[in-house]
Amino acid sequence: MNPLTKAEKQNLKQWANTQFGIALRYKPTDPVRSEFYRGRSVAAGKIATQYNPRMRDTQRSKVYAWENTLPKQTLTLEQSKNLVAKACRRYSKAIPYIANGRGTRIAYGSLSRINLPVWARTDVTVLHEVAHAINRKYQPGSSWHGPEFMRFFINLLDWNKTNTTSNLLKSAKKFGIKVASGTKVPRKIDYRIQLINSVEVIIEKYSRLYGVSQREIRKIIKQKLNPLVK
Repeated sequence: MNPLTKAEKQNLKQWANTQFGIALRYKPTDPVRSEFYRGRSVAAGKIATQYNPRMRDTQRSKVYAWENTLPKQTLTLEQSKNLVAKACRRYSKAIPYIANGRGTRIAYGSLSRINLPVWARTDVTVLHEVAHAINRKYQPGSSWHGPEFMRFFINLLDWNKTNTTSNLLKSAKKFGIKVASGTKVPRKIDYRIQLINSVEVIIEKYSRLYGVSQREIRKIIKQKLNPLVK
């Protein structure tokens, strides 16, 4: 149940619309900043409809204790950003703004922002924060370190080859950590399907814009791509 009053919900929605307007203004000149404000808009909109402050984070300490037993690889900030981008693309998640954590000691991940102070720049910690970002998109009403978060986190760790899903589940169970079943969270998105869908949108757009058949545009794309794949 959302305990916000009607007026509070309306204020949040108005703020979300303001953030979205800012995102549109920045889109032509600064896509990264535009995406940051768009993320804030989406987050505020979801809070207005799904906010539940009574959701307790009962697994937090268990998850941190379990995570400390995992092997970690130290990364640079640039390597951390690349890992975030690759992980987000697996779930069709917009890449959050990545802060370098200067002047802070806290690492955190949200729908639109990830903070990575120097100590947090390891593959496991980075994926922990990415799991938060993905979880906020698909399970915004769930607990921060709950079963749904853990399923995303373990899926990412398996993909990163930190350990296998089977071993990660067994070790998490020893710490008393609950993990959602694979059917309760979205599976990774096949980038090839996303790419094909994006190309089809472009083909349709240029066909209308220039009065050229979609078949002709596909022929031109094929001619340009052939030398690259030989």
